[in-house]
Amino acid sequence: MSNYIDTHVHFDALRGIDAETALRKAVDGGVMRVVAVGGSIAANMSAVSLSAAHAGIVWPAVGYDRDCAGSSPPMADLEDCARQKGVAAIGEIGIDLHYSPDTETDQIALLESQLDLARRLCLPVIVHCRNAEEQVGHMLKCHSRLVAPTMSERIGVVHCFTGTAKFARVLLDCGFYLGFTGIVSFRAAEELRAVARSIPDKRILIETDSPYLAPVPFRGKPNEPCLLPFVAKALAEARSVSQDHIAEVTTRNAEMLFCPADAGKSS
Repeated sequence: MSNYIDTHVHFDALRGIDAETALRKAVDGGVMRVVAVGGSIAANMSAVSLSAAHAGIVWPAVGYDRDCAGSSPPMADLEDCARQKGVAAIGEIGIDLHYSPDTETDQIALLESQLDLARRLCLPVIVHCRNAEEQVGHMLKCHSRLVAPTMSERIGVVHCFTGTAKFARVLLDCGFYLGFTGIVSFRAAEELRAVARSIPDKRILIETDSPYLAPVPFRGKPNEPCLLPFVAKALAEARSVSQDHIAEVTTRNAEMLFCPADAGKSS
């Protein structure tokens, strides 16, 4: 059985299942590691606590997502949290102009402050982008020019990628990974599959974004990390490669991005 790494899980938002059960089902299904993402003070604390209880399985990420924009979230608290042992990334952070167009200025300011924090702490970033390719692309270009040379190969990932081929090229030029979710399995997602076919092996990641975006044949149901192999299957079909190949390259990529000291240990 192939091993996988789920690079984006909202454990604090899981529906109808607790984190312990979700992790057990994931490991039983070959998902050997997961990234528990933050996004708020409570979610950050949850991710760090879950990692402490499951060292080696859960990698925590901490940050303030776009819903925190305009509320002046305490950056000192985030930095303290990000400095804790084992924190793997700053995230989820980013800009969403689909649901929150009125807070664009605040979202940009919040993202910039967290990109600055990531540079100072030499941590990769997990970025959300929806209806904001121009804004996010510009900011990540600037970020990529400012990161330490040691971070150039592990600068971050734009998660749940659904963007254009042009945006994908911008991200690749900046050194970012692209994270693919269950959306790649949706019947209407042919344009996304076309983009997915063009991304080099060394820059793809897979994620469930649980509890959202369950892959076919579970679409419309609460998502869980144990369903990650279905994302891998859909991506493999889109790229005309084996599912084992997707498992191998995305596991290696996730280790290089979030825990380079572990790279190669899952093979």
